[in-house]
Amino acid sequence: MRLKRCPLFRKRVGRIRSISRKPVTSLVSLELHDSWLLITLAGARMLETEERGYFHWADWLVFALMLGVSAAAGLWHYKGTQKSSTEDYLLGGKSMNLLPVSASLVASFISGVTILGTPAEIYNFGTQYWITIISIFFSGLVVALVYAPVFVSLGLNSVYEGGIRAVVWTDALQVGVMVAAMLTVSILGTYHIGTAEIWKVSSDTNRIEFLNFDPSPYTRHTVWTVLIGSWLYSTAYIAVNQTMVQRYRLLKDLKTSKLSLAIFTISIMLFISLCCWCGLVLIAWWSPPKCDPRAIGLITADDQLLPAFVMEIANHLPGIPGLFISGIFGAALSTLSVGFNSTAVVILEDFVKGCCGMKPTDRCSNIFVKCVIVLLGSLALGLLFLVEKLGGVLAGAFMGAIVGFVIAGWASLGANWSIGAGLLVPKKLPVPLSHCTGNISESFLKQFDHPKLLRKRENIVPTESSAGTSDLATTASLLLYDLKKKR
Repeated sequence: MRLKRCPLFRKRVGRIRSISRKPVTSLVSLELHDSWLLITLAGARMLETEERGYFHWADWLVFALMLGVSAAAGLWHYKGTQKSSTEDYLLGGKSMNLLPVSASLVASFISGVTILGTPAEIYNFGTQYWITIISIFFSGLVVALVYAPVFVSLGLNSVYEGGIRAVVWTDALQVGVMVAAMLTVSILGTYHIGTAEIWKVSSDTNRIEFLNFDPSPYTRHTVWTVLIGSWLYSTAYIAVNQTMVQRYRLLKDLKTSKLSLAIFTISIMLFISLCCWCGLVLIAWWSPPKCDPRAIGLITADDQLLPAFVMEIANHLPGIPGLFISGIFGAALSTLSVGFNSTAVVILEDFVKGCCGMKPTDRCSNIFVKCVIVLLGSLALGLLFLVEKLGGVLAGAFMGAIVGFVIAGWASLGANWSIGAGLLVPKKLPVPLSHCTGNISESFLKQFDHPKLLRKRENIVPTESSAGTSDLATTASLLLYDLKKKR
């Protein structure tokens, strides 16, 4: 274990134990803050800066139950797919119920990144990001009124021309676990700190901000970047992403599909608001007399902020940490399940039946889709360590290209403008460090003062890619049309 020198040490009263391998030379101060005993030591080399939490058997039980029930749902519905047609397997026979399909739409949109990243985003950059729920509202409106009628009327299985029942029901279960986990964490934090205190501390640390109209493209979040950028990205994801289209195509008619999109939009707005509130809870929890967990070496990345908080506040409540981890894994599993299923139907419809011109029977199609899903799962596992290094730029570029082709194919209006993507790394808001008596690393302090030209902006890549793709596709279509006329 790498030892870090940090003389600031906290333990809950009644749970103090030995922390140093060498004798403590002196006791500098002893303070009692609420339920925390703050001890400042001199000459001690710490093994731990906070009490490390470990899973209780109840946590493992909750986690195992989530995995077991998810697997049981898949096995239960697997028995009914042995003699089903391809449409039954991929589209549930278009007879799915409204609520599970709406929950599956939510699961398709939410991932573990949402649960871990949104609170960290609020903690580091303030509440300006919160207004993204306005963008999501208008995205849902556009999809329900513009895109859904086209896909439903065309009757396509993919956006270019997935046992879906099991996927939908496991998604509904996992959404329930995600909501329960985030509600429990936010309620615990609000109960211990208090709503008024959370808002006061967030305001004192300059985290409360909703009306930043700064036109500079170097600013991480402004009204313009959040409303316009989030609207473009959300509309692209909800409208033409195969995982979303396939789900609202499960319902019997257009009216029901629109209703499911309305339920989905409201649910996403509420869930993101819950995640943002958890970010404010983190700010209040680690305000003085406590110290930022990154500064004292308790965590090494922003996505560890919320798990560290859960293990700290709920370590004495067996089952709660397990519920939280189950929520994160549930979000990840739902993302994978909808992705595998939707990718399988694209391969079947567009490559096997489309490009190759093959006409497999329903039985062969079912076997092929299942084999493709197994292959995709193995491939995803093998590429895990490579893809995590690529960041969000690659995903944004692909999403922008897809929505650009769809828009150009429908409207052929072209896209004659684009936004330059510079090398930009966002500047984080400072955290109070006056109560940190240890040695704060230089790399931790540098993240609050980046030169503007060294910042990276990933949220404008989908816009640039979409604009460029639409422009290129429209130009190519006009040239091909002109050549066809001359012939």
